[in-house]
Amino acid sequence: MRMASMRSGRSSGGSISCRKSTCGSSCRTRTHRGRHGQARASSFSFKDVSDEPLNESLELFSPAKINLFLRITKRRDDGFHELASLFQTIAFGDSLKVTPLPSTAIEDEIFCTDPTVPCDERNLVWKAAELFRKKTGNKQKFSIDLRKEVPAGAGLGGGSGNAATMLWAANKICGEDRPDSDLLEWSGDIGSDISFFFSGGTAYCTGRGEIVEDMPPALPSGYPIVLVKPALPLSTAAVYGKLDVSRCSDVDPEELKQRFYQEALMASSER
Repeated sequence: MRMASMRSGRSSGGSISCRKSTCGSSCRTRTHRGRHGQARASSFSFKDVSDEPLNESLELFSPAKINLFLRITKRRDDGFHELASLFQTIAFGDSLKVTPLPSTAIEDEIFCTDPTVPCDERNLVWKAAELFRKKTGNKQKFSIDLRKEVPAGAGLGGGSGNAATMLWAANKICGEDRPDSDLLEWSGDIGSDISFFFSGGTAYCTGRGEIVEDMPPALPSGYPIVLVKPALPLSTAAVYGKLDVSRCSDVDPEELKQRFYQEALMASSER
């Protein structure tokens, strides 16, 4: 995950709140009409910014992802679905500015440029902060400024990427020095796709998405990608709820993975 910069910031304790967007030229606003745009394939990795705990704000890029292929193999007894997918990060995403709050703070503060995004316990960023405290015993509260570019309901993993970014930021700010493997394991408690964002940018994900196998890049760095976002958002739970697994492809996902690596780099830009 590429970190844009570290900047100092001050914030006071208080209740969870949500700031509506007042975007100007520096912030591209979302639209409820159909959207399309260009992105590029991109690898990423978490990078240390200091060997010491941070007492200032940490600003991080939170990439989106695409599924280069997706196979659903069965419905599980717990209601989730077994899947096999080749995930790829792209050079398009959100940004988070995370600031430690004073010890007197009672709750996290979440601010977001997208007024349709909840800024309470429904937000995966909020859940990630709570998860971090639960797993480490650290009581630190945070102010989180979330600048959204990834539309909701698009299958691009915007919320999952935000949660992974928040986990890593909290770990860094608090000086816990937990390895990414711990953060990856913890993240499965709050979401299936979050674990992927602790990979190197390309990964073969199985289980319900939480089992992550790092893979070599499947596309050249900077490979152009066109994203098309219909006007209607899609709920992941609703889509899977309507899925008839018996009508899904029975092609072995391992065969798909091998075929993709053989053919993807030879594919024309039109394809």
